This record gives sequence, structure tokens and C-alpha cells, in this order.
Amino acid sequence: FFRETDGLIAAYDTFKHDAALLDFDDILTRTRDLLRANRKVRDDVAARYRFILIDEFQDTDPTQCEVLFLISSEHGDGPLW
Repeated sequence: FFRETDGLIAAYDTFKHDAALLDFDDILTRTRDLLRANRKVRDDVAARYRFILIDEFQDTDPTQCEVLFLISSEHGDGPLW
């Protein structure tokens, strides 16, 4: 980030918190954190999907990649991203 945007980002985070809102990045980050922290959730999500199709992988950000690796690793035992 650039220091010039720190105030704007903080104001946006405060607005979301006060309005009880999440944006796409919040949902993605919380999903990743839940999958990292809770093996049962990881295993349950992994068991739910036999195949995962990733369209436009070159546009996938590192957090999205980590979510995919967490739910697609063998028996949920892959190393953390």
C-alpha cells in the first residue's frame, strides 16, 4: 500500500465495520483463515468437491490460490501456502 491511501483504507474499514458489511476480499480472507485454522472445515469442504475448474488462473490472486490448495490437497494435509 501507499501511505497516501492509509487514511482512505482505514475509513473504508471503519465504514464496513459500522455497517456490518463485508466485501469480496473480506469474504475471501475470512474463508482462507477459517480453512487454515479449522481442519474439520477443511476436510468437510474438500470432501464436498470432486473436481475444481479454475477459469483464468493467471488472474487468480494468492489468497484465492491458497483457498484452492487448502481444499484440494490430499486429505486436507497439504502444507500451508
